[in-house]
Amino acid sequence: MQMQSVIFKKRAATSLIASALIISSLLPISFIAALIFDLRLIVSFFYDILTYALFLMISAALFLLCKTDKTFVKASSHMVGALCFTCLLNLLCCLILKREIMPLFGSGLCFAASIVIFARFAGTSRLSWIFCLMTLIALISALALLPSVLIGNLLVGKTSVLSTVESPERTYAAQVVSSDEGALGGSTFVEVYRPEKTLNLLIVRFDDMPRQIYRGDYIESQTINIKWKDEYTLLINGREYLIDEG
Repeated sequence: MQMQSVIFKKRAATSLIASALIISSLLPISFIAALIFDLRLIVSFFYDILTYALFLMISAALFLLCKTDKTFVKASSHMVGALCFTCLLNLLCCLILKREIMPLFGSGLCFAASIVIFARFAGTSRLSWIFCLMTLIALISALALLPSVLIGNLLVGKTSVLSTVESPERTYAAQVVSSDEGALGGSTFVEVYRPEKTLNLLIVRFDDMPRQIYRGDYIESQTINIKWKDEYTLLINGREYLIDEG
């Protein structure tokens, strides 16, 4: 009976770490895929809630397992090392994509938990220390990029889509976007993209990378008027803008 309990706890620890690995890898993999295929990545609010809840539960469960018997996690030290790396990448992606506080807190907590667990209970396997080195390199890179990411987020401000209008045959869609930059003012711009190039995976969505064809003052968000003249001509405040097929 005792042996079965030990086996169960070891499997539980492995399953928890594997689950955290999968969850923390979703956003970095999606982010890299969007960069490779030149797509815009949209992360759903459902993803934020899901990862926040799961990261909290996994972090708490890992700490409880370590407190009970450190051998449960020590046997999977290479997976804990990998978790440090993927959680850090997930945290960096959250910063770049300007996610809300929930996924940032959840990912940061899981990263801290994996670091503490790895530092206290890591084994001496070569693979685990390779992941530790990768995490250190990623952490240094993240700290180097953090100021530019934060400054960039402040300059870009908070954007919101005010309206979307599809062309007559739905080849293109034009959207009016408002960017509120606080004390710096803001801007209103019009973007065009192909709606058929959208891939919705529930937690994330890949859209065609939009092209900006108009930019104006922030106050224009209240008065700007867009409509399609034909499939390839967009009217913005009465002025024609030709949309090429490139």
